[in-house]
Amino acid sequence: MKNCQLPFLSDLLKRYCLPLLLLFSMPLLLHAQQPAPLKLIESIPLPGLKEGDFDHFAVDLDGHRLFLTAEANALVEVFDAQTNKLIRTV
Repeated sequence: MKNCQLPFLSDLLKRYCLPLLLLFSMPLLLHAQQPAPLKLIESIPLPGLKEGDFDHFAVDLDGHRLFLTAEANALVEVFDAQTNKLIRTV
């Protein structure tokens, strides 16, 4: 009688062992992922900006300024990178 049950157990292990192993190892695999390289620390409201995507960015490291243009606007927005405030619209 025991010999009849062994092939049945072997089939069960072959069929369900790998899926169960993957199921129980997923939390370990997900925990091992690296944290995101970027983190949002602040957002700056742009009340005069029309809907649209930003086309170009340029940075002035010495002057601590960020220049950006938006698709729907015909303007260049200039930001102070130290205070995170809008300096000028050109």
